[in-house]
Amino acid sequence: MKFLSLFLILSIIFLFSCSEEDSGCVVHSDCSKTGYCNPKNSICEESPCLEHTECNTNGICVITTDGLPECLCNKGFKTDENSLFICVTKCYGETCSNHGECKTDSETGRAYCNCDQGYEEGSKLSCLEAP
Repeated sequence: MKFLSLFLILSIIFLFSCSEEDSGCVVHSDCSKTGYCNPKNSICEESPCLEHTECNTNGICVITTDGLPECLCNKGFKTDENSLFICVTKCYGETCSNHGECKTDSETGRAYCNCDQGYEEGSKLSCLEAP
């Protein structure tokens, strides 16, 4: 009888000691501790976005259906060419052909050139000499 009681107690302890990571999941909300359900193996894991907190400055990290992290930048920002997890202003590195200043429309997020006098906005963030 003592053996059976001990077995039941150990079984209950084991049952409750299994971590969330050991259980199956279908959607992210199934993983209350980690918030991320790996679609490849249906196991709760640490979110890949935790490694890319720099994205949160001007965007948000999301997990694609493939389980990969991706940075979605806020309006007026784009991912940097050198790091897909850093959001920079759409004017970053833009010179407007050295004849104006790149600005970002706060409502639409569209980048445009505020061209110097005698110049007008051309295509691809450039300022061209006015005719």
